[in-house]
Amino acid sequence: MARQIGTFEKDFSNSLSRTLDWLRKCEELWCLVVDNLDELEMSTDMRKLLTGHWKQAARGHIIITTRREATEIGEETGIEGNFCIELKCLTKEEGIQFVRMRTELAGGDDKEIGELVRELGGLPLALDQAAAHIRCRHLPIKEYVKKYKERRLLLLKMNKARNLVENTSRERLAIHTTWLLNFDHISQVSKEMELVSAFLGPDDIPYEVINEGLNKVDDTEAVSDDLWYQADIVGLLTKFSLFQRYGTNSFSVHRLVQEVIRSEMKKEQTELQVLSCAVRVLHHALANTRSPAEVCESFVEDAVFSVENPPSLHLWGKLASHATYLQEHLHSFSTKHKESVHTLLYTDGTVRVFNEAAIFFSVSQDKVKAQAMQEMKTGVPCPP
Repeated sequence: MARQIGTFEKDFSNSLSRTLDWLRKCEELWCLVVDNLDELEMSTDMRKLLTGHWKQAARGHIIITTRREATEIGEETGIEGNFCIELKCLTKEEGIQFVRMRTELAGGDDKEIGELVRELGGLPLALDQAAAHIRCRHLPIKEYVKKYKERRLLLLKMNKARNLVENTSRERLAIHTTWLLNFDHISQVSKEMELVSAFLGPDDIPYEVINEGLNKVDDTEAVSDDLWYQADIVGLLTKFSLFQRYGTNSFSVHRLVQEVIRSEMKKEQTELQVLSCAVRVLHHALANTRSPAEVCESFVEDAVFSVENPPSLHLWGKLASHATYLQEHLHSFSTKHKESVHTLLYTDGTVRVFNEAAIFFSVSQDKVKAQAMQEMKTGVPCPP
């Protein structure tokens, strides 16, 4: 935004101050959305954005989405309770109407649909997943409810063994079960991509990560970097509403879907394999994308390039952003499983992920994280 309105500076705090001043002076009505404000402690810059004096003369509005309680967020921001809207679960009638709309069922027994709504606790997200499964598999609702109950009991047994029953909310159980039913019908390569995506950022995942770095199970489903092939894989992922298309040649995955996928990786070896696969696909994508150094070289005095299609870091920025997410998971896993450090971290791919993440943090003016990434990178020796 700062770049678009001409308030960008190298120092983030200065950019923020200039941007807020621009908003304060803007004569047109505006609306700013602060999404997923879930941090327990807000940064100084966030407090300045939400509670600063600049708002007194501004002609716009700020919408905040958060999973925190209204009273908690109110204490942090000074927002009064009557300005907070709590999104509740759907009523039985609303749920029935929603399921009919999503499954495109003209008829059907309201009693059976009502039972589905009751089983899923009226959760819109879970109902959306269930409806997608019913529609795509042409299942009777009664049959789906039966399958759901079977999977739910399986989850309850699994949670009981882990001694987590008291920590498993009805909402999370419903979401876990409906997504697991949909996971069963994804092809093997799509399944690999689904697992890898759990360790990337949730938004704007470019098609380029669907490449030969994915695990090849057999010769019947060879992985290709071809755009049509990538679109087919994304088509399978989005078929059951597990993933969504995100602009042109990108897709996204809900954070809760990522959480479900990661929670299903019970074995250390499985997570190690998926993380290694994630490193390979990101390494392959970055290796075939213009780096900041290459783009800078394109602008030397004697360089020649098309004015209509100048060198761009757009794709690199997307991939490097996902590298920042992946490096956090790599660091977390290696800290818990020190015996796997050599296998996971001592590779060219991992070094590249750390390097690109460090550059991204540096470009984003996050010097602390950039320095930490450089230290982590230098602490990982190159493979022999």
